[in-house]
Amino acid sequence: MLTLLLLGVSLAREAQAFYNPSTGRWLSRDPIAEKGGKNLYGFVGNDSLDKIDKLGLIDVDVYIWTWKGIGIDFCHLYGSVGHVMIIDHATTGMSEVSQFPTPREHLHGINTRLDYVNTFKAEEQHVPEKFLVHLPNDDAFYAEVFDQVFTRTVWNWWPTGPNETQCARAAYDVLKAGGLPLWGYGWQGEITPGDVYFKLRQLATQNNPSNPWSVEPIQ
Repeated sequence: MLTLLLLGVSLAREAQAFYNPSTGRWLSRDPIAEKGGKNLYGFVGNDSLDKIDKLGLIDVDVYIWTWKGIGIDFCHLYGSVGHVMIIDHATTGMSEVSQFPTPREHLHGINTRLDYVNTFKAEEQHVPEKFLVHLPNDDAFYAEVFDQVFTRTVWNWWPTGPNETQCARAAYDVLKAGGLPLWGYGWQGEITPGDVYFKLRQLATQNNPSNPWSVEPIQ
């Protein structure tokens, strides 16, 4: 980070823009535009003591519910296989990915994204595990979100085709596209919510200032 003194104002030169610590604002527009909130010149939601923005790009919150009372009866799913939801850290209400089958409680269905409130209603479980994830590649992240939400029209617990996905697979793929170094597959070659949880827990132990990404468990 390069610090300059310009007209009596100390400016910090980050990777994407000049930042004025005295006002808590970037001097140029956020490169993710309105996706970072209505204030295009803001910085981590005016909460620089508790939040970070290494590159002025994107931070996301990842919510993970674990399985509960799972069972399958004639292709009807009861209990819960768990769930993964990703929301933009700077906004509330709308999820980036939170994929469910329609109709609910089936192994196949129409791929449907639920918002934050309806995801919590749908899970009807304990408070999920939560991670704050910093991603360096916002363009690839949002391109993958579009693919997982709009191009993949079929929800399938074991997705095999280019038009199929499920909640954990969608979350895994968008995080990986955004620059998180995810690797491998899980149970029976597929990604489950538990797999996403354990991979993020492991990455949280590998945070380093030289990394363009970071993973932080949130209590």
